Amino acid sequence: GRGLFEPWYGERETDKSGEFKLGITAPLLRGRAIDKRRADVLKSQVALRAVEPAIQTQIIDFVRNGSHAYWEWVAAGQSYRVAQTLLDIAVDRDEGIRKRVERGYLAEIEVVDNQRLIVSRRAKLIQADRKLQQSAIKLSLWLRSADGVPRVPVPGLLPQSFHPPELPDVVVLDNAISIALRMRPELLEISLAAQEVEIELANSRNQMLPGLSVGLVASKDIGPRASPKGDKRPFELEAAVLADVPLQRRYASGSIQVAQGKLAQL
Repeated sequence: GRGLFEPWYGERETDKSGEFKLGITAPLLRGRAIDKRRADVLKSQVALRAVEPAIQTQIIDFVRNGSHAYWEWVAAGQSYRVAQTLLDIAVDRDEGIRKRVERGYLAEIEVVDNQRLIVSRRAKLIQADRKLQQSAIKLSLWLRSADGVPRVPVPGLLPQSFHPPELPDVVVLDNAISIALRMRPELLEISLAAQEVEIELANSRNQMLPGLSVGLVASKDIGPRASPKGDKRPFELEAAVLADVPLQRRYASGSIQVAQGKLAQL
């Protein structure tokens, strides 16, 4: 203000250099253990921790999808080899059938039949080759060079054979399953989501409590006196207890029910 006060507002006037005032209030019930601001901070901390399992979930998906793409490419390569072998057999048989027809051992229709078989197997070889190319392009999404450029694998990289399958060790398998379940990021995501809801639940339950606060305020005027009486100069200290009980607490009650429902779902 400008330092000018009407006579009926005399209590607002301070000594000439102003007034220093310091106050503090502390809740004893509602807002003591938790409030909306602290709840938001805690939930933000939980959300920050939830980023890591989300990344781990994406990595697992990438590895799984990349593995599927690899074995689809390998299977397509095996199908192509089978189709090529069957075509080679039909072509090799063609010369023998023709010689036997020339010598009168077989009817002419056998040559026509084998020609139809060759055409059919060539068509299947073309289909197998197209499938191999498609699976190679799909695999290139995961197969990349050091600088991240997709690499389309060539048929020469296909494995020539497979190792015979081995039965897993039951003890090792059970232990591996236990470790995998314990490390699954989805379980951690659920746990962190439950922690976030528990924070909401704690805040909602706190809002059901009545308000009870204690306060302390100290003030001191400085500078030349504003009035001859000097009634502004003494140091003042005020203590207070504030209490309030809302008549309706349906918002907090509804929030509690919502949080309990989310926890049950998790």
